[in-house]
Amino acid sequence: MAHMAGDLGWEACTAVVWVTGVIVPGESGQATIRDDQGVVRQLVWGTHNIGVVDWGNRYRIGGRWFNTETTLWACGGADAVIPQ
Repeated sequence: MAHMAGDLGWEACTAVVWVTGVIVPGESGQATIRDDQGVVRQLVWGTHNIGVVDWGNRYRIGGRWFNTETTLWACGGADAVIPQ
């Protein structure tokens, strides 16, 4: 599993934003997702999300924006982590 930044025990959410792309290391070494347009977004993994992603693999991940559209909060749970 890729190294993830995590939230602080917040509740799971309903996914309202979906990003499809490849899991790549960000500048800090934590997982990011490079979407189909080449935009790299930081990932914050929801505490209750038991989904697993691996470096270099492609996923469709659901959640919500975390402050801005540069960070996806993957709070939708394992059902919102879909291998592509």
